[in-house]
Amino acid sequence: MEEKRQMYILLEDRRGERTERGLLHLKSKSVETQFIRGQIFRTLPETEQPEDSNKIALVETTSENFKLVCATTEVARITEEEAKLLSAIVSAEERHRIFRERNRLGFGIAIKNGTKVLVKVKTAGGVHRDVPGVVWFKGPLPTHDGTMFGVELTPNKPKALHLFNN
Repeated sequence: MEEKRQMYILLEDRRGERTERGLLHLKSKSVETQFIRGQIFRTLPETEQPEDSNKIALVETTSENFKLVCATTEVARITEEEAKLLSAIVSAEERHRIFRERNRLGFGIAIKNGTKVLVKVKTAGGVHRDVPGVVWFKGPLPTHDGTMFGVELTPNKPKALHLFNN
C-alpha cells in the first residue's frame, strides 16, 4: 500500500535541484534551480527522507523532476484541501500571502454551492469594486490546477455577504 505523502508550502526562497532526463530517460543529470516562497511540495517517500530529523525531502507537486531538501522550519505543512485551494493561485508570492492570511484560506475551504460572496471586479476605468455573487461551482477544472470557483455575479441584489477574492 502506498504511503500518504504530506503537502507543504515553501516559506522562504531556496535552492534545490531539477533532474533533466535524456532521450528515452536512460541518462539524467541534476541542475541547480531556484524555488520561491509559495511553491507547493509533497514529501518524498519515507525511504528517501534525510536521516537528519531537522530536514525534509520534497518534490514539487507539478513535476517529480523538481526536488528540494531543506530545513523543516523553511516549510509549513498544509492539508490536501489547502494545497488544492492554493494551487489555483498562479502567483507563488500571492499564494504565500494568502497562506499567511489563514482566515481567507479557511473561508475558501468553507465555501459551498450557494455561498454568497463579494468578488473584486476591475471596471473599464481601472477601478476595483466589490460585486455580490453566488458560488455555484467549487472544484477542479481540466484546464487549471487546484480548486476553482464558479460565481454568478448578482450586481443588482446587494446583501450582507462574505468576502473572498483572489
